[in-house]
Amino acid sequence: MIFDDLREIQRQFGYLPTEPLRALAQKIDVPLYQLHGVASFYPHFRLTPPQRAALLGLDTQALVKMGVHPLVAFLANMQVERQRKS
Repeated sequence: MIFDDLREIQRQFGYLPTEPLRALAQKIDVPLYQLHGVASFYPHFRLTPPQRAALLGLDTQALVKMGVHPLVAFLANMQVERQRKS
């Protein structure tokens, strides 16, 4: 049950922020430090926001071959072109 709640929080935020963890701790009547201990023990839980991915510098076809959605690849390259013109 705790794992399901932690996974849901991480799904919503991309990581486990303090406030939702605090609310969960109150809801299930478990000390916050214990939830934090569980979350920090398992590597698939993140306690900090994930870093933004950098797609810049590759052309659209290379990004698509890597599995990036074609629209995302196109927009990433548009951003590179805009930065080059500035």
